[in-house]
Amino acid sequence: MLRPILSVLIALLVTTVFADDDVIVGTKDNFNDLISKDELVLVKFFAPWCGHCKKMAPDFKEAATALKGKATLVDLDATVEKELAEKYEIRGFPTLKLFSKGELISDYKGGRTKDALIKYIERAMLPSVVECEDEEAVKKFMEDNADKTLVFGVGVDKIGSEFVKVSLSLRDSLPDSVAFASAKKAATLKSNVEGEYEDDAVVVVRDDKSVDVFKGEPADLEAWAQEPPHFPCSP
Repeated sequence: MLRPILSVLIALLVTTVFADDDVIVGTKDNFNDLISKDELVLVKFFAPWCGHCKKMAPDFKEAATALKGKATLVDLDATVEKELAEKYEIRGFPTLKLFSKGELISDYKGGRTKDALIKYIERAMLPSVVECEDEEAVKKFMEDNADKTLVFGVGVDKIGSEFVKVSLSLRDSLPDSVAFASAKKAATLKSNVEGEYEDDAVVVVRDDKSVDVFKGEPADLEAWAQEPPHFPCSP
C-alpha cells in the first residue's frame, strides 16, 4: 500500500518541478536555488493569457531540450509570482532574463525561435572578455578587432562583475561592433592606447582611435555604457 502512495507523490513532485520536459517551473520557493546553481539560467517571465507567450512555448521547450547540460531554461508565471515580477521590473510578456551563478547578467531581446535562443545561449557560453596578459596580447587583440569598438577593463578588481555584465549585454546587442578585453595593469595597455587612466577603469577605443574612459562607480557602468557617445548605436 505504501509503495503506490509513494509513486503518486513522486509523480506529483516531478509534475510540479518541470513545466514541459526540460523546462523547469520557477516559483518563489525555488527561484534563488535555480538561478544560483548553474552557470547559465534563462528565465522566461510569462502570463498564461499572453498570446506571444503561448506562441513561444514550443520553441522554448525545444531549446531547453537542445541546451540540456549547457543551460537551464525556466518558466515563471509572473501573475502568480508577483513579488519576483516586481523585483525584476517585469512590464510585459514574455520577458526573458539571463542569470549566471545567481546574478542577472543580461536581458534577452532577440528572436523567440528555438534557433535564436540556442544561438544566444551558445554565444553566452563563450568567454565575453579576452584576457590580455601582456603588451603583445593587447596589440594582437587590437589588430584582430581593428574594425570594432574596443573596450578594455583595466585592473578591474573593483568593477569586475559589472564589466562582465556589460560585456555580455553589449555582445548580444552588438555582436559585430564591439569587442572586450581585460588588462591586469594600466601599464600593460598604455603602450598601445593613449589616455589618462589608471587601474579600475574602463577604456573605450573607437575605430577612429579616439579614446573614452569610465572612472565612476561600478553600479554606474551599465548606464554609462548605454549612452550613445560611448558605444555604437544598436541596430
